[in-house]
Amino acid sequence: MTVQIQDRLFNSFNLLSKSRGETAETTSPDLIRAMSTELFLDFLGIRMDSRKAEGMRFTINLITPDNGEKFAIELENATLTNIKGFLAKEPDLTLTINRSDIEQTMMGVKTLEAQIKDGTAKPEGDVGILAKLAATMWILTRALKSCLAQNLWLQMCQRPTLTRSNLASQVTDP
Repeated sequence: MTVQIQDRLFNSFNLLSKSRGETAETTSPDLIRAMSTELFLDFLGIRMDSRKAEGMRFTINLITPDNGEKFAIELENATLTNIKGFLAKEPDLTLTINRSDIEQTMMGVKTLEAQIKDGTAKPEGDVGILAKLAATMWILTRALKSCLAQNLWLQMCQRPTLTRSNLASQVTDP
């Protein structure tokens, strides 16, 4: 592919990414409310950088009294898992918080730490576990998303043989 064509494609991509239209926000209040607690916990497991979680091990019981849910959450072997409907016998932390209050944290309106301080969330055990868990999360900001997308676009322009089947092997972690 010639440099001229690559430049045109890149400029077209820039125009599209800077258009006046708004990008759909994937964390809208309606989407957050529609997401089950179990799905949210799975999402945290996906966002976790397993390299940062190496050697960590803990168990959290999560109880949401407003909807009657309970979860056993475990971090072991750099993997975060949860089991709905069960509680661990000897958790490192038990956190009791209404599901409606968790939604505030999910949307970034109010931190879990603030909810613990004001009594909305009630912890029993090692609260420091929450900071350890938060430190393992991979945060993808809008700017980073745009940068990664542009980088991927450039890679695709420079490698015309790039296909969906080998795309994953061509993209590196940020």
